[in-house]
Amino acid sequence: MFVSSHPSRRGFSLVEVAIAVVIVSIVVITTVGLLAPVQKNIEDVVSADEVSRLLRAVEIEMSVVRPSESASYKTGFDKAYQVVKNDNVVYAFFYRADVPQTPADLTGGRSTPTNGTVSSQRLGEDYVQQAAVFTEQSFAEAQSFFAAAEGRVFLVRFKLLESVMKPEAVDSFNAGGSDQFTEAVLPVAAEFYALESIDMVTDSEPTGFISSIRAGDIRPVFDLNMAFRR
Repeated sequence: MFVSSHPSRRGFSLVEVAIAVVIVSIVVITTVGLLAPVQKNIEDVVSADEVSRLLRAVEIEMSVVRPSESASYKTGFDKAYQVVKNDNVVYAFFYRADVPQTPADLTGGRSTPTNGTVSSQRLGEDYVQQAAVFTEQSFAEAQSFFAAAEGRVFLVRFKLLESVMKPEAVDSFNAGGSDQFTEAVLPVAAEFYALESIDMVTDSEPTGFISSIRAGDIRPVFDLNMAFRR
């Protein structure tokens, strides 16, 4: 009788296959669970950087008086004071801008928004990304900039930080105009609210959204303290 010298080969049992599937599933679920917080942290860093840059743009805007605003504000501080006291919002966003060659290439002191399509432009050659901030009263002036917006458009509302101010300073803020305000700085909390769609500003003024902000029906995306200086 011929007897094979090779041992017989046995396949995997159903139980072994099931155990292997469970182990692989646990590894996959654990890996995905670890990646999710990492992805969220990356998104948080990007968003924080975005708002930090816009916050700086807001500070600059509230320190200057544009040619179209000279009839409304005496100084940049007066502009900031009135915006805060009247509970106005400002629009803050990034937009595609033509690379300015001369002062004549600026629109109201800002780089002119580009009219080209995104697909035909290369960053640093055909256009640059600029931050723009417009007051609520300058909505009509901002339309050409909204059309070239990149990313999200934020509405920023300012709340006076009375808790860090002397009582007499708060009284002077409420009493009259910026000339009667006794302090060198105006401390505020800047609340950033993100519009759901660019259509909310390119089609019509988002009055309903602004009313909801003032009523406290919408939560801000970011809330950062800042100060406007004389």
